[in-house]
Amino acid sequence: MFKIERLDLYNTDDNVASYVFESGINYFIGKNNSGKTEFYKFIDYMFGSSIVIKNSIWYKGTLSKATMYFTYNGISYRISRVLATDKCYFSYTDEVDGESIDLSEYKERLQAVFAVDKAALESLHKFTDERLTYRSFTLFNFLGEIRQGVLVDFFDKCSEIEYSTKVSPILNFIFNKNVTRIFWLKNEIARLQDEIKQKEQVDGSNKHFIISRSYFKVNLNLNKLNIKGEFDGSNGDIILAQLSDLANQIELSKPLTTKSVSDLEVICNNIDEQIKVYEKYKLDLQHQQRENKNREHILDTFQSIIKDRPDFNYLVEPLINLADEIKNSISFSQYFLKDDVLEKLKKQRQKVKNEIVKSEMQLTRFSLDDKKKAIAIAEDGIKSYSTECSPAELEKLRKELKDYKKELKELQDLDDAEKINSISTQITNLYKSAYQTSDFVQKDFNETNDAFHITYIKSRNTLQTMTFDEKRNERVYGTGSHARHTLIQLCGYLVFMKMLIEENRYPIIPILVIDHISKPFDDQSIAAIGTVIHKAYESIGIDNLQIFMFDDENNNKLNLNPNHIENLANDVRTGFNPFYNAR
Repeated sequence: MFKIERLDLYNTDDNVASYVFESGINYFIGKNNSGKTEFYKFIDYMFGSSIVIKNSIWYKGTLSKATMYFTYNGISYRISRVLATDKCYFSYTDEVDGESIDLSEYKERLQAVFAVDKAALESLHKFTDERLTYRSFTLFNFLGEIRQGVLVDFFDKCSEIEYSTKVSPILNFIFNKNVTRIFWLKNEIARLQDEIKQKEQVDGSNKHFIISRSYFKVNLNLNKLNIKGEFDGSNGDIILAQLSDLANQIELSKPLTTKSVSDLEVICNNIDEQIKVYEKYKLDLQHQQRENKNREHILDTFQSIIKDRPDFNYLVEPLINLADEIKNSISFSQYFLKDDVLEKLKKQRQKVKNEIVKSEMQLTRFSLDDKKKAIAIAEDGIKSYSTECSPAELEKLRKELKDYKKELKELQDLDDAEKINSISTQITNLYKSAYQTSDFVQKDFNETNDAFHITYIKSRNTLQTMTFDEKRNERVYGTGSHARHTLIQLCGYLVFMKMLIEENRYPIIPILVIDHISKPFDDQSIAAIGTVIHKAYESIGIDNLQIFMFDDENNNKLNLNPNHIENLANDVRTGFNPFYNAR
């Protein structure tokens, strides 16, 4: 479910004017100079368009900020843009706005919202070799007035360089059913190219060692085994001999190893504990020594003060006794500090640690099973590795690379014909739904004995009107009117949006924004607009696609029953921006 809930416009005095929207069709009516096209552009602006609007007469000096509230998949968001700066805000509706962010981060956060399927997004990027975003997919969201009725590259934004370069990779991704195989081929091609390049670097004397996967695999496991030296591509026999000796060692010393390790670790831990006790005791005594010296100094000072006062002798005797005790304590401490027990313990601990190091394999952090596995992997890597690439082997790799490249090109250019035919059929059927409300739709089917159909041509992103002759051969059918082409174009937009929403693997905003579509239609055909839109909603559902329409005709004339209708110019405002007086 997707729904833009509200748009708040703030003027320079921080007054606010709001537009409230509904699910389904939101219809805004207004005559010329009421801001219909500005409103159309503003929706794109709120979703991250880079257009600069701050200097437009519609906003300059009147509008300072805009905030949009929308809900997607049960989560409500609030997004804001400050017109005069690059400051933007993004938050959940139940949060207060945090610090401002720039437009780039603003779009990154919107990308996280609309790129629901992360795996599909990664597939899109891998397939196209481009970082396509929800902004790239807005070419499906907007049908402006200028390019209405255009059936070649029929999406409105195809005329903009920013989007025209992205149409082809996007359509290739949409209509390709070999995506998984294509990814595998790309990975294999990259691997083969790297391998061939490495092998081509080896000269006839074979002095250059190829840094390959085997090299890293072997040396990684040699490191686990604490084997000194490394495999360099030419010393395979030496390393294999070391591995063999090591394997025999493990088998012979297995029972002893466990016991030795256990015993040595216990001894080392016990010594560590004794050292800690002695070191703590030593620190305590050093502290006590400093305290005793302080006390002795105080006592000497006190004795010097009272030596001429015999009447205070009764006070002196206890202090003298205390002085003797202090001297004895200091003497004991000095004796202890000369003790070499602590030094002996440290030497003993180091000796045990040296024994542990000398135990080689038995005392590594890897288990015996880990070591056996490492030996097997290293042996396999050495045996399978060749420092020399024969011409025949190199040619085999090159042929394999060529075959993969050929297959990749074929698969990339291989469209899903069934899917394209389905799109064509859906567009035709949607167009035909206006048979009762449009004279040119009736004419198309009547004059061709119901053979009229619309074919989607993916290579040119074109909607082509076709028919069948008497022999059932397909041929192009007439050019028709501007209104006819516009209705076909609208059908194309609606069918594509339905497909993109249903497949749920594209970073797409579920909206369709249409500007002044009634212009090319006369009274005999204008009702077809509402007919095809309501027909499309029968399969799409109003909760899945929100439509915004801006026009100067009464909605009833378009045979349109909007879920929300609003006049842009009324008694309280003169247009889209109520703070701007266009009169």
